[in-house]
Amino acid sequence: MTSLPALLVSIGSAAFMGCAVFTGCAVFNGSVKAADRELDFTAGILPILTRHGCNAGGCHAVGGGVGQNGFYLSLFAFEPAKDHARITAAARGRYLDFAAPDESLLLQKPGGSVPHGGGVRLPRDSAAYETLRRWIAAGAPLGEPAKHALQSLEVEPSERVVRPGERLQVKVTADYADGSREDVTALARFESNDAGLAEVDEQGTVVVGAGPGDVAIVVHYRDHCGSISLTIPRPVPAQGGFPPPANFIDTHTFAKMRQMGVAPALPADDGAFIRRLLVDLGGRVPTADEAAAFLTNQAPDKRAAAIDRVLASDDYATAFADKWVVLLRSNREVAGLATTNTLHQWLRQAFADNMPYDRFVREILTATGATGEHPAVGWWRSQQSFNNPDFSNNAAERVKDAAEDASMLFLGQRIACAKCHQHPFDRWSQADYHGFAAFFAQVQSKPAVGLAAPRIVHARGVARLDHPSTGEPVGPRPLGGEPLDVPADQDPRVRLADWLTAADNPFFAKAIVNRMWAHFFGRGLVDPEDDMRETNPPSNPSLLDALAADFTAHSFDLRHLARTICNSATYQCSSIPDETNRDDVRNFSRHLPRRLKAEVLLDAIDALAGTRTTFNDVPSAGRSLELPDDKSATRFLEVFGRQRGTAACECGRNSAAAGLGQSLQLINGPEMQRKLGDGAGRAKRFGADTSRPVESQIEELFLAAYARRPTAVEVDEVRSHLDGKERSAEAYEDVIWVLINSKEFLFTR
Repeated sequence: MTSLPALLVSIGSAAFMGCAVFTGCAVFNGSVKAADRELDFTAGILPILTRHGCNAGGCHAVGGGVGQNGFYLSLFAFEPAKDHARITAAARGRYLDFAAPDESLLLQKPGGSVPHGGGVRLPRDSAAYETLRRWIAAGAPLGEPAKHALQSLEVEPSERVVRPGERLQVKVTADYADGSREDVTALARFESNDAGLAEVDEQGTVVVGAGPGDVAIVVHYRDHCGSISLTIPRPVPAQGGFPPPANFIDTHTFAKMRQMGVAPALPADDGAFIRRLLVDLGGRVPTADEAAAFLTNQAPDKRAAAIDRVLASDDYATAFADKWVVLLRSNREVAGLATTNTLHQWLRQAFADNMPYDRFVREILTATGATGEHPAVGWWRSQQSFNNPDFSNNAAERVKDAAEDASMLFLGQRIACAKCHQHPFDRWSQADYHGFAAFFAQVQSKPAVGLAAPRIVHARGVARLDHPSTGEPVGPRPLGGEPLDVPADQDPRVRLADWLTAADNPFFAKAIVNRMWAHFFGRGLVDPEDDMRETNPPSNPSLLDALAADFTAHSFDLRHLARTICNSATYQCSSIPDETNRDDVRNFSRHLPRRLKAEVLLDAIDALAGTRTTFNDVPSAGRSLELPDDKSATRFLEVFGRQRGTAACECGRNSAAAGLGQSLQLINGPEMQRKLGDGAGRAKRFGADTSRPVESQIEELFLAAYARRPTAVEVDEVRSHLDGKERSAEAYEDVIWVLINSKEFLFTR
């Protein structure tokens, strides 16, 4: 027979559940407050569900699909109030049993009492299980989210030099808005960004691997992220081998190398240096005459002089205009040929004039009018959503590309995830995303009318976007900053440019110096170069800070930045490894060979073969690097990864070793055959010139291909082949073909 107290509990529970489902009983709207933070839904319960993966993409998170078996939660708990309703009221409250908490599906499934696709996630004897049980027994209160707002997360240790096999414990402390602090290590999630270097378990215990290298342990708690940086040096430190620093860059890189136990490679020889410099800074390989002159020059400052000479040349402007054509997604299919041509010309002029980078960015962000009036509107014209009639009346969709591209390009922040939910690996929320996007809410594209060209305009009105979860209007707000009050007749983009290009902006200078570092070294101090989040720390934080400070102090001078990098001993290291740096890819102790990008490679082949590629719709282009977009590309450029204007990054470029399609193009592709057999090409000219010594011809070929003179062995081998074919044009074609298909030609060294 049921006792009276038990019957009362049962009746009360049934009434409680009915009230929750049908009438929104007060206990579910926060009127019953938890006695402590542990039973607050946002502060105490959601962290348990997050820690054990319940709201991860592969489980019940709606961000990863539609949940499992009808039960779904927001991805990584970015909607606490909705999650509370889904647990307590959805499915007629069947997930909870207040009279018998252990019978709740929320405990039975992860506890292993009933079959669960995710396996046992909450053992019945665990502290997490007991906390959930007490929360259910207390009526599953929502609590007061604002009362326990999380202010910051402290992760200890923040950084440490460790040894192979060492173990250490991560401690995570939450600082709340009310001034209180709490050890939340048991509720945090941990992951390693390189499990081969260090592993971390659910309790935050780190086991260091064999190394050497750098590894970050990423920590998540509620809507905050943090990380610790671990450095694992080589067991035997490098002895000596450090040249005098050429500038502050070397001071920082050499300090990190010493910490890691690696030494810098020897300086690159003159041929390797001048070829690398011209490829990186001028977008082309040296001519045979340029290479010979540099090799012969005995001046002690000839490298610095060469850097200045290239920076002052049209080659520099052309090379970096080509880079930004890709980054700005210039695309004639979206914007039209006239727009892409005009934008390309503006970019070349901007780099030729050494336009300060803060002005360069401001010109792009605030561009208004038609292409002929302000060429930088080409960036806006190339945004797919501004030219899509389906989005013309939907500001939230229309500004998406602009907001996400601007944050990646100019701040190094990937905020796209925060459009739909809390960013899983960064601090950005939906409010952050839509506050940043609101700067562009009133920007519109007016179509062409009669003879008037299409125009980008700022429409009068208060810039607002609706928060997709709360429905509340969100006004312009800088990332990590406070909301701005922008009058209806003022273009918010001007306020955005003011904040973004300010000397004290925490992202602006670091983003571009990291992007430029990646341009010259093949990878950024933060890699990927446009993913500068807290959980992806730089390999050399002090160097990144120093570069950003120097760039800002020199008024955002891009040439100064490039000159500083190229003059460093770090940039001028050889690609030949030694026993200390053979496996090093993060400390820039040696040059990492990189394949010539598609445009530079095609131009280099033309330069060696003595030919020219004709681009039908851009006949004025003397070389492929001068093309305004990718639509004039040949089959060769397509195969070798000439990036289409579809993403605000250079991630589509193929810089890896040649694949099958690329190899076939180089070995016997029709374009290659035409260049080798060209009637005015170098092979035909050399074959017809019987008066010139063959050794001189061989030297010219090697200088044009590699920016170095051939060795005695190479001269003998080539001469033997040429003599065997009576120095015919076909014999020279063979030699040029071999040079082009060599790794030394295809890669910088």
